[in-house]
Amino acid sequence: MSEISDLSPQNVWKFFDLICSIPHPSGHEAALAEKLKQIATEAGLLCRMDKVGNLRIDRPAAPGKEDLPRIIFQAHLDMVPVAEDENFDFTTTPVTPYIDGDVVRARGTTLGGDDGAGVALAMALLTDETLQCGPLSGLFTIGEEVGLTGAAALDDELLEGKYLINLDCGPLGCATIGCAGGARQEFKFIPEYENCTAGMPIQITLTGLQGGHSGDCIDKNRGNAIKSLAAFLLEQPQIKLVSFNSGSADNAIPHEAQAQVWFGGDLKQLQNHAALFELLLKNELKRDGIKLEISEVSNLSLQTLTSEKQQKLLTALSLAPNGVFEFDDELQIVRTSSNLAAVFTGKELIRIRTSQRSLDDAARENASAMLAEHFALAGCSAEIISPYPGWNPVPECCLVQSCCKVWKSMHNEPLKLNAIHAGLECGILGKKNPELELISLGPGEPGCHTPKEYLQIENVALCYDFLKAVCLNLHKCAYFTR
Repeated sequence: MSEISDLSPQNVWKFFDLICSIPHPSGHEAALAEKLKQIATEAGLLCRMDKVGNLRIDRPAAPGKEDLPRIIFQAHLDMVPVAEDENFDFTTTPVTPYIDGDVVRARGTTLGGDDGAGVALAMALLTDETLQCGPLSGLFTIGEEVGLTGAAALDDELLEGKYLINLDCGPLGCATIGCAGGARQEFKFIPEYENCTAGMPIQITLTGLQGGHSGDCIDKNRGNAIKSLAAFLLEQPQIKLVSFNSGSADNAIPHEAQAQVWFGGDLKQLQNHAALFELLLKNELKRDGIKLEISEVSNLSLQTLTSEKQQKLLTALSLAPNGVFEFDDELQIVRTSSNLAAVFTGKELIRIRTSQRSLDDAARENASAMLAEHFALAGCSAEIISPYPGWNPVPECCLVQSCCKVWKSMHNEPLKLNAIHAGLECGILGKKNPELELISLGPGEPGCHTPKEYLQIENVALCYDFLKAVCLNLHKCAYFTR
């Protein structure tokens, strides 16, 4: 055990220390799940695991509390594996937490507070013998960070209960009551080639756009490298396109793109056009550092797209519906959006990756259909991949109102409520059990998904005290809000 096991509340930090000591990146959660199952079984708690590895632990009600509705505390077991050393193996090497003043960090890696903090909080509540409340459950899912796969495959029987508190959102003092559903959509473009007989082999590279998460940043005027580079290429009639590549993750706004072409015109004139385009883009996005560079390349294939195919591809990319489709004025968040995420050129196939999000499933489906209709004009076939439902906010429900009352009584300030334009497991879980009342909160994990991630020690304690108070008072608050 490390030094963090002595932090307060000790029953939370000892579980978090244990979690750090067991490698658990996405796809490798089984060892952690088995350890939690062992601890719960030894404590006399009922454990169930479904066929994909999701774990549920049930704690009975305290004497006299048997008639109270069950509260499920839900968190995901996997973490995002990012290290300063690219050779760090998260599948075999534990995370090393340490105390840095008033926070806990990891040495050279992501900490895994997302969502190790949620797992630790839930396990502490389940094993706290001093907590005299109604029945509790812990629901621990796999594969959240790689497409919510555990929640999607969850056995419905593991969702029995009245209230579900997802422990995957922060910051402290703010609760999420709605999230966007989403889907990835891939378009397949069949290229046709011809031999290039003349010209200069060059690469045109656009870099320096800000990028960002396609849920959090889609409304931040950060541009899209794919659309911008395609628009520039369309203005150059003397190029013959060999390849176009950009992007990596479907949930990231592409910040750079590159095309390899044969150019049959005046290179100086092309450079002047690039400089002007670069300046216009900088002004439009209000961002220095954007560069549109032209460089010679060697050993470039003589196979270029036919003029007709090149025109169709670049037109489809440059004019693709993208960004914010609908904004929710009441919630002050994006309601529906699409992100043109990536383009990969292969010899036999060009793949175009996009993602659509919305608080409303029908609106998301309409957005996906709009994209499919657009790319069909270029001859692309479409495939929807991994759709997941949204979670429409219900601020008046008993669970949300109860949490607001408890927080106000403890801190003499309102609990802030929001909805996010990103995916949470709550959307899937609420779809599987429409009777569940849902809320998402937590201590917050600043810098998550990066080696700068940390947990604020005091906030973990405050969050635990709040969750205990909810366990003791939810039924009272719910009674008065009905």
